[in-house]
Amino acid sequence: PRPRIEDGAVDHTGELLILPMLHTFEIEGVQQQLKLCNTCNIYRSTKASHCSDCDNCVLDLDHHCPWVGTCIGRRNYLSFVCFVVGASVLCLYVLASCVFEIWLVKQ
Repeated sequence: PRPRIEDGAVDHTGELLILPMLHTFEIEGVQQQLKLCNTCNIYRSTKASHCSDCDNCVLDLDHHCPWVGTCIGRRNYLSFVCFVVGASVLCLYVLASCVFEIWLVKQ
Protein backbone atom coordinates (compact mmCIF):
# COMPACT_ATOMS: atom_id res chain seq x y z
CA PRO A 1 0.00 0.00 0.00
CA ARG A 2 1.12 3.54 -0.72
CA PRO A 3 1.49 6.02 2.16
CA ARG A 4 -1.86 7.72 2.81
CA ILE A 5 -3.05 10.77 4.70
CA GLU A 6 -5.24 8.54 6.88
CA ASP A 7 -2.16 6.65 8.07
CA GLY A 8 -0.33 9.84 8.96
CA ALA A 9 2.28 9.23 6.25
CA VAL A 10 1.37 12.29 4.14
CA ASP A 11 0.40 15.73 5.44
CA HIS A 12 -2.54 17.77 4.12
CA THR A 13 -0.34 19.41 1.44
CA GLY A 14 0.64 16.01 0.03
CA GLU A 15 4.25 16.06 1.26
CA LEU A 16 5.65 12.81 2.59
CA LEU A 17 6.42 12.65 6.25
CA ILE A 18 9.17 10.49 7.69
CA LEU A 19 7.77 6.98 7.60
CA PRO A 20 8.64 4.14 9.98
CA MET A 21 10.84 1.49 8.38
CA LEU A 22 8.59 -1.37 9.54
CA HIS A 23 4.80 -1.50 9.57
CA THR A 24 3.38 -4.21 11.83
CA PHE A 25 -0.22 -5.40 11.58
CA GLU A 26 -2.23 -8.44 12.56
CA ILE A 27 -4.29 -10.77 10.36
CA GLU A 28 -6.33 -13.49 12.08
CA GLY A 29 -4.13 -13.35 15.16
CA VAL A 30 -0.84 -13.61 13.22
CA GLN A 31 1.49 -10.61 13.23
CA GLN A 32 2.78 -9.55 9.82
CA GLN A 33 5.45 -6.99 8.95
CA LEU A 34 6.00 -4.82 5.90
CA LYS A 35 9.13 -2.78 5.35
CA LEU A 36 9.35 0.58 3.65
CA CYS A 37 11.06 0.90 0.29
CA ASN A 38 12.68 4.33 0.32
CA THR A 39 12.83 4.44 -3.48
CA CYS A 40 9.20 3.50 -4.24
CA ASN A 41 7.78 4.97 -1.01
CA ILE A 42 5.59 1.90 -0.52
CA TYR A 43 5.43 -0.73 2.16
CA ARG A 44 6.47 -4.07 0.71
CA SER A 45 6.83 -7.62 1.89
CA THR A 46 9.97 -8.41 3.84
CA LYS A 47 10.82 -10.91 1.07
CA ALA A 48 10.72 -8.25 -1.66
CA SER A 49 13.75 -6.33 -2.93
CA HIS A 50 14.10 -3.21 -5.05
CA CYS A 51 15.62 -3.65 -8.51
CA SER A 52 17.58 -0.60 -9.55
CA ASP A 53 17.43 -1.60 -13.24
CA CYS A 54 13.62 -1.88 -13.41
CA ASP A 55 12.96 0.63 -10.61
CA ASN A 56 10.39 -1.74 -9.09
CA CYS A 57 10.05 -3.82 -5.97
CA VAL A 58 10.06 -7.53 -6.88
CA LEU A 59 8.96 -10.35 -4.60
CA ASP A 60 11.75 -12.93 -4.06
CA LEU A 61 14.11 -11.07 -6.41
CA ASP A 62 16.75 -13.39 -7.83
CA HIS A 63 18.43 -11.11 -10.36
CA HIS A 64 17.80 -8.74 -13.26
CA CYS A 65 18.31 -10.65 -16.49
CA PRO A 66 19.47 -8.58 -19.47
CA TRP A 67 18.64 -11.43 -21.89
CA VAL A 68 14.99 -11.55 -20.87
CA GLY A 69 14.89 -7.83 -20.09
CA THR A 70 13.15 -8.14 -16.74
CA CYS A 71 13.68 -9.15 -13.15
CA ILE A 72 13.58 -12.80 -12.22
CA GLY A 73 11.43 -13.28 -9.14
CA ARG A 74 8.56 -15.33 -7.78
CA ARG A 75 6.12 -14.65 -10.64
CA ASN A 76 8.38 -15.65 -13.53
CA TYR A 77 11.02 -17.98 -12.08
CA LEU A 78 9.54 -21.07 -13.75
CA SER A 79 9.38 -19.29 -17.12
CA PHE A 80 13.02 -18.27 -16.75
CA VAL A 81 14.10 -21.84 -15.96
CA CYS A 82 12.17 -23.08 -19.03
CA PHE A 83 13.91 -20.40 -21.12
CA VAL A 84 17.36 -21.48 -19.90
CA VAL A 85 16.61 -25.18 -20.47
CA GLY A 86 15.22 -24.48 -23.95
CA ALA A 87 18.24 -22.36 -24.90
CA SER A 88 20.57 -25.10 -23.62
CA VAL A 89 18.78 -27.81 -25.62
CA LEU A 90 18.92 -25.63 -28.74
CA CYS A 91 22.69 -25.09 -28.27
CA LEU A 92 23.25 -28.83 -27.89
CA TYR A 93 21.18 -29.50 -31.03
CA VAL A 94 23.21 -26.99 -33.06
CA LEU A 95 26.47 -28.45 -31.72
CA ALA A 96 25.39 -32.01 -32.57
CA SER A 97 24.27 -30.91 -36.05
CA CYS A 98 27.63 -29.24 -36.71
CA VAL A 99 29.60 -32.24 -35.50
CA PHE A 100 27.47 -34.57 -37.63
CA GLU A 101 27.92 -32.33 -40.72
CA ILE A 102 31.68 -32.23 -40.24
CA TRP A 103 31.72 -36.03 -39.88
CA LEU A 104 29.73 -36.40 -43.15
CA VAL A 105 32.10 -34.09 -45.03
CA LYS A 106 35.14 -36.10 -43.92
CA GLN A 107 33.58 -39.35 -45.13
